[in-house]
Amino acid sequence: MNTLRFLGTRSLFVFMLIFVAANVLIDYGAIERAATFKQWHRNFAPHVRELLMPQVKGSAYLSSCIRYYEAFVVYVPNGKYANDLLGFCYARDGQYDKALGAYQKMAALKPKIFWYSFNLGLLNVFVKNYLPAEEWLKKARQQPMEETMVYLQQQQGIYGSLLGAIGEGSRLQERYLQARYHTYQLLVLINARVNDYEDMLGMAQEAIAQGLDAQGKFSFYAGLAAFKMGRHQDALKFFDTCIDKEFLPAQVNYYRAQSLEELGRMDDALLLRDNAVAYNEDEMRHYLECYPAQPQLF
Repeated sequence: MNTLRFLGTRSLFVFMLIFVAANVLIDYGAIERAATFKQWHRNFAPHVRELLMPQVKGSAYLSSCIRYYEAFVVYVPNGKYANDLLGFCYARDGQYDKALGAYQKMAALKPKIFWYSFNLGLLNVFVKNYLPAEEWLKKARQQPMEETMVYLQQQQGIYGSLLGAIGEGSRLQERYLQARYHTYQLLVLINARVNDYEDMLGMAQEAIAQGLDAQGKFSFYAGLAAFKMGRHQDALKFFDTCIDKEFLPAQVNYYRAQSLEELGRMDDALLLRDNAVAYNEDEMRHYLECYPAQPQLF
C-alpha cells in the first residue's frame, strides 16, 4: 500500500513538473499568431494595394498589415523575404527603427537589389542619420535596374498585388528612374551639408552622365561644387547648361558673375549683375532636413 501511495505521489509530482515545464516552454503567443496568420492569409492579400494609399499612423489597417507580415516572415517558407513589405508597413506607421531593421535583413539577403539599399538610405535621411544614409545611397547607385526588375517578377507570390497596383513594365521602370534621381539628389545634398564639394561634384556629374539632368538641377549642383573649389572655368560650363535649361536663371547668373569676376572678366560679370539674385545656400541644408516629409519608399 505504501509502495502504491509512493508511486502515485511520485507520478503526480512528475506530472506537475511536466505541466509547469510545458507552460513555461510553450509559446502561446506564437500559437495565437499562427492562428491569426491563417485567418489573415485567406482575407488580406487582395487588399495589399491599399498600402500605397495614404494611411494614418496607428490606424487599424496598418496595425493589421504589421501583424500579418510579422506572422508571414515566421510561418511561411522563405517568408523572411517579406521583410521588405514588413519594413514598408513599419515605415508607414512611423516605426522607423523597426523599418530599418526589416530592410537591413532584406539587404543582407539580397545585396544586389536596388530598392533595399535605397529605402535604407531614404529612411536614414528621414531620421537624420546622414552618414549611414550616404553609405546606403552610394550602394544603391551601383545596383543595376535589370537585376532588380527580374527579382520583382520572380516574387509574384509576395509582390503580386503591389505589382498590380503600381503597374508592371514601363511604370516600374519609371519608379526606378525616379528613385535613382532621388538617390543622387540626396547624395548631393548630404555632400553639401558637410562641405564635401569634391564628392558633391562627382555625384552631380554621375547623375548628368546617366541622363537625370533634364531640369538642369544637377548641372547647378555641379557648378556650385566647382565654384566652391575655385574651379571657376568648370563652374561656368555647368552654369551655362543651367541657363540653357532655364533652371534658376537669376541665381545661376549670380554665380556666373562671381565666376567671371574671379577669372578677371569684370565687364562680362557686370552685364549679368542686373539679372542676378544671390542664392541662399542654407536652403540646401533646410531642403535636406525637410526631405521627405514622409518617406516615399519604393
